[in-house]
Amino acid sequence: MRRGADDGGAGGVRVAAAGDVAPVAGDVARPGPGAVVPMGTPPPPRRAARRAEDDDDRGGGWSKLERLANEVADWRMTLEVRLIGAILACPRIGLGRAEQAGVTADVFERPDARLMFCAAQCCREALGDRIAVLATARHALRWGGYWLDAALACERGMLWSDASLVDLAGSEDVADVGLYAAQLIDLDARVREARGCWERMVELLDGVGRRQ
Repeated sequence: MRRGADDGGAGGVRVAAAGDVAPVAGDVARPGPGAVVPMGTPPPPRRAARRAEDDDDRGGGWSKLERLANEVADWRMTLEVRLIGAILACPRIGLGRAEQAGVTADVFERPDARLMFCAAQCCREALGDRIAVLATARHALRWGGYWLDAALACERGMLWSDASLVDLAGSEDVADVGLYAAQLIDLDARVREARGCWERMVELLDGVGRRQ
């Protein structure tokens, strides 16, 4: 697996089967026997690492909820861009695997990542031409206002440049598309359910004293 600018540690081998996909949103990854999560996999929020903070949050559930929401949001930002990087590494294979796993433009909350995914879809008839796909992604990012010529190659913010776009396409491995896709789809489902619960809670509390 090629290393990104922010990767660290020794190399690893890829999860061998779909059932080994790391869980998300607060659970510690537990791959199957003999499997090691790929070196570049963004770590999910780790429950064990938050024990001291959880103790501090006792009696202050709102603080814990806000912290968890921020952690998941940060992780999602990283996961979405790494999935795009893995797709752009080899668009002909990457896009097919992502769509087979159930990825659509709707699962991306990052507008820049969504634009790059749609750009790959627009090049469906020319996915074998990686340069053409990157050029289309560049055009889409410029059109959307997510382009800054001065952006450094290692930057993974909302603004992109030729250097950072090329670096993104070379920093991930297309073999990791299935892993990233499964994690993102699961995270998206959890977030959607959590938002529904929040809306229901607001509705219930907002009705206090109105039906007496």
